[in-house]
Amino acid sequence: ISRSLLVSFSVALPVAVCKFTYCANGKQICTIQFHLVSYSCCRRMRSTRGVSVWPVGFVGGRTYERPLVSGGKVVGWYTGWRPDRPFATDMAGFSVNLQVILANPRALFKRRGSQPGMQESDFLKQITKVSELEPKANNCTRVLVWHTRTEKPHLANEPKLKKDTVDIEV
Repeated sequence: ISRSLLVSFSVALPVAVCKFTYCANGKQICTIQFHLVSYSCCRRMRSTRGVSVWPVGFVGGRTYERPLVSGGKVVGWYTGWRPDRPFATDMAGFSVNLQVILANPRALFKRRGSQPGMQESDFLKQITKVSELEPKANNCTRVLVWHTRTEKPHLANEPKLKKDTVDIEV
């Protein structure tokens, strides 16, 4: 493996579909499948020192879900599903620096054994704390990643009245 950044993506208008992003020199590792990711988000992942987070569109039965940020720190989650999760984010909503993975060799992503929807939290609890998360996408006020399907989004958890405190760019 070379020491340079390897990125596999295809560009369609201003958006890329990132299949796999890996930096062999330890800068980051992130896999994203079946999501539309703006090129801007892929660029921002590169500065991840530990674990970075950002909003995701069309997830959890809402138009978007996102980390709530105050003073540059994640303080909670704007989510429509299981807000009690310690890391109430989607798999497409975070990136992990490879050095964090190497420093935590026992950390596992459990496909089985986790409660439904808790895989991300169960994994992230092994490698970081909410207070250590690095908010990206303008302090999590811009959606740069979307779940994509060929069907109309199901927004059953969308609040009737706007509940978010930020006018987020989707």
